[in-house]
Amino acid sequence: MKEAQWLASTEARSMLTWLKNNRKTGKISERKWRLFSVACCRQLGEKLKSPRVLAALDVAESYADGNANLTAIQTANDWALAARLPREVNGVVSRALYGDEDFSPSTMAYQTAGWALLVLKKPEDAAAQADLVREVFGNPFRPVKCLPRWRSEVVVEPAQHIYDGHSFKRRKRLAEALENSGCDNAAMLDHCRQPGEHVRGCWCVDLILSKDR
Repeated sequence: MKEAQWLASTEARSMLTWLKNNRKTGKISERKWRLFSVACCRQLGEKLKSPRVLAALDVAESYADGNANLTAIQTANDWALAARLPREVNGVVSRALYGDEDFSPSTMAYQTAGWALLVLKKPEDAAAQADLVREVFGNPFRPVKCLPRWRSEVVVEPAQHIYDGHSFKRRKRLAEALENSGCDNAAMLDHCRQPGEHVRGCWCVDLILSKDR
């Protein structure tokens, strides 16, 4: 895959396969794969129906960050099953929550993405899912380094609020804080200002908060 293909692709699963197999991207953490899987679930929107399913996805995000244990994930999976979602929807959620003991994290993400598209079906939804890949994993052809001076208190504070509260409407404020701290990296500034869906695991917020890949 070339950079131009990465930026234009509407095939999330081919992008995920390339990430998994390309050594140049470096090791991608289980956290990143799981957060992408949860983002695929949230893409289903009203099809998730039950507040308990949304709560289960919150548990999955906490687990990704090391703030919940496997027992909590099992309980969250029970919540999702009790909601009696349609088979296809439950397939998406159960993979993101619990996966399978034989799944690697990257395979789990691949499976979740596929089941989500099975539910969504529309071409524009496939394009939106590819955008989620770029949202979480960024542009692997042009990795960005965040200079220490860009991680000033006025930058880290709004970034942490965005991360903790899913407060993605604050991202323009984050761009202003970055500029005020001397950041001149176009990729970071443009990402904070671009329209479209932003999710937990956003590569730019992760970079500011020094979270792993």
